Amino acid sequence: MGLLNRKPAALAMLGSIDNVRQLIKPFDSNGINLIEKDFVTIDELLEGIRENRNVEYILISDSALVGIDDGKYEVVKEIRKNYEDVFIAMFFNYERPDEKFKNWAFGYSVYGLYYPDGSGNFNFKNIIPQLLAKSMPTKQREAEDVESESQSKQEEIDSLKRVISGLQDRLKLAENDNDSEAQKRIESEVALYKDNLTALQEDKAALEKELREIIESQKKTIKKAVSEAEIKAKEVEELKRIVNKIEKPNSSSFQMKSSVIIGVFSLSRGAGSTRTSVQIGEHFARDGFSTAVIAYDDKPDLKYKKRGKANYFIPDKGNKKIALLSALKQDYQFIILDFGNLFYIAPHGELDAGGLTDRKDDIEEFLRCHYKVGVGFSDEWHVGRLNYFINNDLFHDSDTSIFCIEGIDNCSSINKYDLNICERNSDIVLHLLYEWLGLKLQERTRGRRIGIFARKNEED
Repeated sequence: MGLLNRKPAALAMLGSIDNVRQLIKPFDSNGINLIEKDFVTIDELLEGIRENRNVEYILISDSALVGIDDGKYEVVKEIRKNYEDVFIAMFFNYERPDEKFKNWAFGYSVYGLYYPDGSGNFNFKNIIPQLLAKSMPTKQREAEDVESESQSKQEEIDSLKRVISGLQDRLKLAENDNDSEAQKRIESEVALYKDNLTALQEDKAALEKELREIIESQKKTIKKAVSEAEIKAKEVEELKRIVNKIEKPNSSSFQMKSSVIIGVFSLSRGAGSTRTSVQIGEHFARDGFSTAVIAYDDKPDLKYKKRGKANYFIPDKGNKKIALLSALKQDYQFIILDFGNLFYIAPHGELDAGGLTDRKDDIEEFLRCHYKVGVGFSDEWHVGRLNYFINNDLFHDSDTSIFCIEGIDNCSSINKYDLNICERNSDIVLHLLYEWLGLKLQERTRGRRIGIFARKNEED
């Protein structure tokens, strides 16, 4: 087989060599040589393209971009910086379709963005033919069709001009020969062709205008997407700075405060931050401490809480801060803030900082909480979210943070997480909170208070 007959090649950055191997055969049967290697870093991928000159396709999964800051943006920019024509296909296992990213990617000529079906699978039976066709969005195809039609009109115009030029040469000869019959015939033909030429030129001008409008619309869309991406990138960087800012709480300073604030959050939706907030709030309230529980997640769940010892606040959207300040002003000894699903974390532990921008103020408030309680599930596709917190010192503080995970006895991998972890439905979290606060966990009928809330008029 000669060099000219070599199959186009594809390189993969899919996060697993097994994923690559599963695709080799279907790609091969469609005439694409998928190299049996899973590239790990962007630099390694670029080197792979350099070494394989017949590479036409790059397959990238968000699973492979874990740990790369703004990975889906950076990998595209780096590839396009070096290779303009390679077709990039991106597969998103953990993200929902993102119109802003789609527009941004369009600006970098990335048209193949794929998401799993309802079963969590990608339909490569349909995807591979699209890759072969190097399919592009409708607007881009429309622009290319209009441009092609315009070029076709130009070719007809050039052809007619040549015909008219030839007729005009013949007309001069007829004039020199005083052949009036030939002159009339040729003039009639020239007039007809000139009318056709005018019509073609008008058609071409209309196509050029249409093409300019499509291109201008694309430029505006891309400019807007890039601008929004840049703004979001700045917000994300600011959030990363905030989230990663380590301010180890000074326990002695708590004794000077009239209120202790506990932030409760879910590692994934439905993990039970509201239930845990209520349990903690009710326990403090039953022990005689004035306690407020505030819905800080813009959800109405606490409305359905039956009457209890604690006081519950469900502020209207935008009034959370007012509710918190009101609770502080009323001198509640404990304030429990239910943040709900505050952090957007993929099952493998990657933080989607871009998803945090809408809750920037909530995150800042959460980081100011004296104590932090995370609530989650022990299923393998849930517990992996703890990976994010392992490397974040703010949550690594054994004196201020704890994770309540439901079903840890049945989770074989739970021991690898070097964090304060307890069973969600146990009283361990309450014991720890009381220990941290210097309080004694007592029966519901209590004697004197002990710890930072000991009343001055109580006898020793």
